[in-house]
Amino acid sequence: GYGNEPTNWMAGPSAVINTRPTVLITGPTNNATLGANQPITITASAADTDGFVQRVEFLADDLKVGQAVIPPFSLTWSNTSVGTHKLVARAVDNQLGATDSAAVYVNVLNYPPSVAIVTPTNGASYTLPASIVLEAAASDSDGTVAQVDFYATGIYVGSAYAPPFRFNWTSATAGTYLLVATATDALGARTVSDPVSFTVRTLPVVTNPVIAYAVNAGTIGSSAYNGGLGMDFDVMTNILVTRLGVF
Repeated sequence: GYGNEPTNWMAGPSAVINTRPTVLITGPTNNATLGANQPITITASAADTDGFVQRVEFLADDLKVGQAVIPPFSLTWSNTSVGTHKLVARAVDNQLGATDSAAVYVNVLNYPPSVAIVTPTNGASYTLPASIVLEAAASDSDGTVAQVDFYATGIYVGSAYAPPFRFNWTSATAGTYLLVATATDALGARTVSDPVSFTVRTLPVVTNPVIAYAVNAGTIGSSAYNGGLGMDFDVMTNILVTRLGVF
């Protein structure tokens, strides 16, 4: 019938072709090395030629970790674990067309802490009985220091768990010691300090002392020396003076 006449043909609606958006991760750079526990800022550049970018989604290891809806498109990714991670930005336009960016890989490392002995100083000397203060300065650039352990000539003597990292060592015996401190961060990385050497001595034992003076408490006295020198003393308690020097 006339239905096949060209004059009776009706044109249908034309197909609308949506051009998908473009997207590129601008930060961090590919193969960047970052510290553990440090927030990572992911930024992306996105555009759409026949509409607008509705949102940019950010994926880490193929899992969505967040999105941005206005430029500049960025996200702060926290609580990153140690290892290599794959980052992708997905741009979605106003007609729901989507494009994934090229992947960017980042390496998250746990940097070890730093530690140095504050006291004793190298070459220090102590006389028994002694309470020896062991102290170290420790810090961690990408986290926290969990503890500092002290070792005297390879023997563990004590630990400190918060700054100032200090331990009072009261059980030392006479000898020369090589002290090191080890700092351990919250993720288990350890650093050993440079060693410090110090000496612990005993008081000399006086056998058969010669009593030069026996002075009662409260006595104020003096003694002349035939060379023309003298000495004065004020004694508050009973003591034995075993040696007097005149200079």
